[in-house]
Amino acid sequence: MSARALRQETTETPPQRKRRRLLEAAAQCFSKVGFAKTTVEEIARVAGVSKGLLYVHFSSKEALLEAVLAMTLEEWNDATWSRVKAEATDVRSSLRVMHRASIEYALRKPLLRRILDRDAYLLLSTVDAPAREGMDQWQRELTELVERGIEAGELRSSLDVSHAVDVIRLLHLSYLERLFDRDEIDVTDPLLIDAGLELLLNGLANTEN
Repeated sequence: MSARALRQETTETPPQRKRRRLLEAAAQCFSKVGFAKTTVEEIARVAGVSKGLLYVHFSSKEALLEAVLAMTLEEWNDATWSRVKAEATDVRSSLRVMHRASIEYALRKPLLRRILDRDAYLLLSTVDAPAREGMDQWQRELTELVERGIEAGELRSSLDVSHAVDVIRLLHLSYLERLFDRDEIDVTDPLLIDAGLELLLNGLANTEN
């Protein structure tokens, strides 16, 4: 159990623990058969609670899906950026750790696999509030990283920070989109990850040092 999960378990109230159990059960069901085929009864059964208790916490299956996505995206961001803070020392290592940590987390999470592997309803739902909030957090972290790189002299002072962040995100998203489609290219290959980051960083680097 992670330190974050342990803290949650020890500080949550009984209603909060039941709510989390419902979220975890829903994530399990959605990842197995998708949103459309999952019933409220099945989620309640997996969570070990009554259907009535489920409706105490969530007004509908759609509300439960939104909460599951919010939880999953928050955990994905936390897992990625906590590793960056713990392991990276500069912009180059930060981007390498970010890229690998994000991919490794996505591979471990069946619900993310279903989303990235084009479950139509779940994919559509990710454009809603939880995804926007998650993307905003990602944008803030990358913006701070690029700005620190410029200040430290690692990156060119002439960089357009906003566009540089967009390029980094597009590169990462292109890997994620191919994560479960490896017919020709295995995007989890460390050498391929390094090659993509080297091309990106060579374009961002301050060559005057």
